[in-house]
Amino acid sequence: MATLDRRIVGGTLVDEDGVRQGDVGIARGRIVELYPPGAAPAADETTNADGLLVFPGFVDSHFHCRAPGHPEREDFESGTAAAAAGGVTTVLEMPIADRGVHSASILRDRQHLGEAQARVDFGLWAGGGVAENVSEMASAGAIGFKIFLHDAPAGRELEFDGLCVSDTAALQRSFRAIAATGLPCAVHCEDNALVDDGIALMRERGELGFLAHGRSRPPVVEAIAVSEVLVLAESEGVALHLPHISTTWALRLVREAKARGQAVSLETCPHYLFADERAAEVYGPFAKINPPLRSPDDAAALRHGLQDGTVDLVASDHAPYTREEKERGWADIFAAPSGSPGVETLGPLLIDHALRGAIGLPDVARLLAAAPARRFRLLQKGHIRSDGDADLVLVDPRVEVSVDPHTMHTRSHESAQLFAGRRLLGGIVETVVRGQSVYRAGQIVGLPGHGRFVTPPRL
Repeated sequence: MATLDRRIVGGTLVDEDGVRQGDVGIARGRIVELYPPGAAPAADETTNADGLLVFPGFVDSHFHCRAPGHPEREDFESGTAAAAAGGVTTVLEMPIADRGVHSASILRDRQHLGEAQARVDFGLWAGGGVAENVSEMASAGAIGFKIFLHDAPAGRELEFDGLCVSDTAALQRSFRAIAATGLPCAVHCEDNALVDDGIALMRERGELGFLAHGRSRPPVVEAIAVSEVLVLAESEGVALHLPHISTTWALRLVREAKARGQAVSLETCPHYLFADERAAEVYGPFAKINPPLRSPDDAAALRHGLQDGTVDLVASDHAPYTREEKERGWADIFAAPSGSPGVETLGPLLIDHALRGAIGLPDVARLLAAAPARRFRLLQKGHIRSDGDADLVLVDPRVEVSVDPHTMHTRSHESAQLFAGRRLLGGIVETVVRGQSVYRAGQIVGLPGHGRFVTPPRL
């Protein structure tokens, strides 16, 4: 009888600590052992990874699903199919829903929905705007808490219910409650008053074109919010996480905070690293994202931050909308929703960046796997090591692929225009979640319901 359920042999193993040749033995969804090349014992299934890179499964810590309120945009089934195709084996889903996730009962409902539909593992963020509900949501398994500093977009008040905190005193109360749980708090840093004033100014001037979105939210809108949140988080002892940072200014503020010892993590996204404000003139509303795409200098500063440690991790901010919803912005950019699908291109864009020599392959494993798993205390994720979950991504570095929205698995593939046509080095051959293939040779092979709900250990 075989001692392993599966073995992956002949590959080049890439972890945050380095690159080495070796074989991986898998049983009961876990990595049993790492073996020298050719030394793995018999297995029921053998995968020949000769010539392939084997990464730990990627953890996308910033993923929007939209179910059950807007299945035409996405649901857990289609969104996690897209994740699997992009090498993402765990998604951490944000709490914007048909009712913002601001109570334990709503969080449990989303857990049950994910358990029925997800093809990859998933965790759930909870809204942090209702301080009195924070403790019970932590007990229900929240991965962390999300707060928006700006008001809910008009018409989407229910989706953002319990998520928006534009009053400093209320933010302080939320931080105190969240600090008591030990869980991280992710804050969308755009100053509410400056956002409102910027949009009003553009409308007053009659500026409704593609560039008006960015002009309405200049870098100071992010930077002043980051500055306030850093001070308040340090005062209250909350574990602060800053998602989708887009500017040199905010990057510098976080670098200074880290230098003085503040516990803060910084996330950026591929669209801030590999695109810039010029994309608005090409893609119009399909390039509308909050915060906006920035200058080429900001993008270069963020890419440097990948190497100097200021940027802790990279996430997709996967934000699916239908083509029809985005196209409202052709006449009035403020009429289109903000966001772009990104979970399927998250891994490929970072892999391409490494294969072109800009960062090391271990940096990809750190930014997309080890760092998010560590930050959100997913102890079995993020590494290729004995007794960890057998979450793996097999990549062929010899091929070049083209980003084609028509072949994507997200339900909102028609709005995934931002990187359309870009040629990328490296192709994802297979994605494995707890020992089971969920994507192989261009096909989704994982079934809905394979994904498990993941939670951090309670402190």
